[in-house]
Amino acid sequence: MKRLVILLVCFGSVKFSYCQTYQLSNTFGTNGVVETEDITEPRKTIFTPDNKILTIGFSLLESPNPDLITHSFLVKLNQDGTTDDTFGNNGITITNVDFKDIPSDVVFQGNNKILLGGQYTLQNPSEGIFPNSPFVIRYNNDGSLDSSFGNNGILKITNFNSITSTDLCSVISLNDESIIIGITGSNSTNFFGALMKLTSNGEIDTSFGTDGVLNLSDSNFKFNLWRLQLTNDNKLILCGYDRTNTSNSKTAVLKLNLDGSFDTTFANNGKLLTDVTTSNGEFEYLNKINISPDGNFICSGRAGSNFLMIKFNSIGQLDQLFANDGIFRDFINIVDVEIDTNGKIFLGGIELQNNGPHFRIINLNENGSINTDFNNNGFLVLDVTSQNDNLKDIAIDNDSSIIISGYSGMVGNYNVTHAKIELENLNVITFEDNQNQLFPNPFNQELNLKYPETIKSISFYDALGKKINSSFVYNSTVINTEFLKDGFYFCLITFINDSTEMLKLFKRSK
Repeated sequence: MKRLVILLVCFGSVKFSYCQTYQLSNTFGTNGVVETEDITEPRKTIFTPDNKILTIGFSLLESPNPDLITHSFLVKLNQDGTTDDTFGNNGITITNVDFKDIPSDVVFQGNNKILLGGQYTLQNPSEGIFPNSPFVIRYNNDGSLDSSFGNNGILKITNFNSITSTDLCSVISLNDESIIIGITGSNSTNFFGALMKLTSNGEIDTSFGTDGVLNLSDSNFKFNLWRLQLTNDNKLILCGYDRTNTSNSKTAVLKLNLDGSFDTTFANNGKLLTDVTTSNGEFEYLNKINISPDGNFICSGRAGSNFLMIKFNSIGQLDQLFANDGIFRDFINIVDVEIDTNGKIFLGGIELQNNGPHFRIINLNENGSINTDFNNNGFLVLDVTSQNDNLKDIAIDNDSSIIISGYSGMVGNYNVTHAKIELENLNVITFEDNQNQLFPNPFNQELNLKYPETIKSISFYDALGKKINSSFVYNSTVINTEFLKDGFYFCLITFINDSTEMLKLFKRSK
C-alpha cells in the first residue's frame, strides 16, 4: 500500500497542510472488513450511545423462496468489528413482523431504547398478499423486544389500508419521547405523504392531525414523502417530490412546526419546490436530509440519471455559493451522503469495473467542489471482497474514520459487509522554527503542553506517517504517553480554529 513519507529537519514545531489519505483499518475485522452471513442487505448504520456500530436491514429467507420473504435484522458490532455478544443472539436480532417485512429507519429513544420502522406485508391464503403497511418496533438495549410498547414490542399500523401501497420512511423521537413517523404511499390516482404521531408507548395520538394522521397532500399539491428529520430548532424538515404535474415532478422540501402546521417563515409558506430539470419525463426527487455545521441543510436524491443535492438555509433560500446556485447535479450510482464537522461532504456509492461493482467514496468541499486533498483526487475505490460489493450506507465516526455498510456476493447468496476506512498519513508542506511548546523532548511517560490556544484534538504518528490507533489521556497541560514505545514520533495538534501544528518527538525510557 502506498505511503507518504514525512521529512523533517528539526525538532521544532511545524505548520503544515496535508493530504487526507484514507486506508482500510488494520484494527477492524480482517484487514478492515467484516462479513456477516445469514443476513442479506443493510439499510442504515448508526453509532450507539456506547460508541458501537448498529446496522439495520433485511434478511432474505433461504431458497426455495418464490415470494422473496424477508425479515428485519439488527446487528451490533464493537469498534474492532467483532459482534457485541451482549446484544441479541451473538450480536444479531431478527424479527418476523408478519409474512414479510423490510426496515427503513432506526433511532434511539430515551433510555437507550431502539426504535425501528419499516413496512410489512400480510398474506391471506384465500385473498393473496395485501398491500404494504407501516410498522414500528421498540427494542431494549440488549436487542430484546420491549413488551411495554405496542403489542409485545411491535406496532402494526393499519390506518392506510385504502392506499395501494404504504411504507414507513422515517421515524423520529421527540424530547418528550413521543414519536413522529413519516408515511409514504400511492394508489391508482394519488400520491400520498403523511405524518403520524404516537405516544411514547406506541399508541396513536389522536390529538395530532385527524385521528393521529396529518395528510400533507391536497387537490393542488400531490406530495410524496421520502424522508423526515428533526431540526436543531425543534421543527420538522421533510423532503420528497411534488407530482401535481404528472409529466414533470419537482423536488419538494417542507418545514413544519411540531403541531403539524406549516412554518410560514420557510420558503413559500412552508414549501420549497425546485424544478431542477425542466424536461418532461425526467424524474427528480429528494430522499436524504443532512444538516451542515453552518446550520444549513443539504437534501440529496436524484434528477434523471444524475445524483442531486440542493443546499438551503433555515428560511428556505438556496445557497447561491453552493455548486450551481445551490444545486449540485453530477455522478451516478451514489446512494448515501454524510457531512463531517468541518463541512466536508462524503458521497457513498458504487464503482462499476470489469470485475464487478466496488465501494466508492467521493469527497466534496462545502461549496460542492471536489476536495482534491482527499486521496489526492477526491475519490476512493475499494475492492473489499473477491465478489461483487454494493455500498448501501456510510457513517462518519469522529471525522477520522468512516464505516461503510453494504452487501457482497452474488444474487441469492449475499452477506452483509462492513468496511472501516480511516485517516492514515500526513504530508508536510511548510516548516517554521517556532519554539517547541510540547516538552520535554526527549520525553518519557508524559508530555507537558503550553499553548494559549484551545486544543481540539491530538494524534500521534509513527516515523512513516501511520496513525497510531491507541487511546491516551490528556488535559490542558499534560499528555500521558505510557502507551508509546521508545522511538521517534510525530504529534499532530489541531486547535479549535482548525489550524494545526506538528512536532517531531523522541521517547526514551529511563
